Amino acid sequence: MMRFDNDNLTEGYIARHTPTGSGAPGREAAIIDIAQDFLLSYPKNDNKLRGEEKMIRENDRIRTTVERNGYPRGTIGVVVSLYSSGPACEVELWDEDGYPIDVVTYELTEGELV
Repeated sequence: MMRFDNDNLTEGYIARHTPTGSGAPGREAAIIDIAQDFLLSYPKNDNKLRGEEKMIRENDRIRTTVERNGYPRGTIGVVVSLYSSGPACEVELWDEDGYPIDVVTYELTEGELV
């Protein structure tokens, strides 16, 4: 497992991952590679990254905690996709009989695992 200096990215760590003579593009690629390794080094439900009890993932069943698009708080659904651009997800909402009725965007903090 990789170790990070207090979860801080240091110039030395970047330099060790940058191919010799690759310049700025190699440095950028090294930073992306290190970031991926950093994220993969944490267990899926690690509260250090999210500050929450459990991390919401695709295909998780959730209960909404806010009213949105006319659907009341407490509506049950399944996370069908997570946004890479921010802390939001698409949730397929279900009716009382368990049939899908709509897909609505929620912030990750606006749902709780069921």
